Amino acid sequence: MVNFAEKKSSQVVCGKIHDLDGEVTERIGALIRDLRVVREALLSKRLKAKYVHALIGRSIFIRYLEDREVLVPEYFQNIAAKRKSWSKILTGAEERPLPTRT
Repeated sequence: MVNFAEKKSSQVVCGKIHDLDGEVTERIGALIRDLRVVREALLSKRLKAKYVHALIGRSIFIRYLEDREVLVPEYFQNIAAKRKSWSKILTGAEERPLPTRT
């Protein structure tokens, strides 16, 4: 198993960790590619990079809390019940695909 404390963050971000098994390496690579697509899509909307990075960071943190069942769907539904536009977002009625890369 890789000791991430011994690795530089730049090695993780660049996918230069060669002693991980193939599946984990692929998952890290896919995550990094997805984050780049999201970053590019948000930057293309003329958001400042500092806000894009903050939004991505918060999204990752929320997902972390959801995975550990600290935040559950009922929590979001209770909050969204107060605002119809939020309910539409949570139910997917407002989903729009990300722009494709050219």
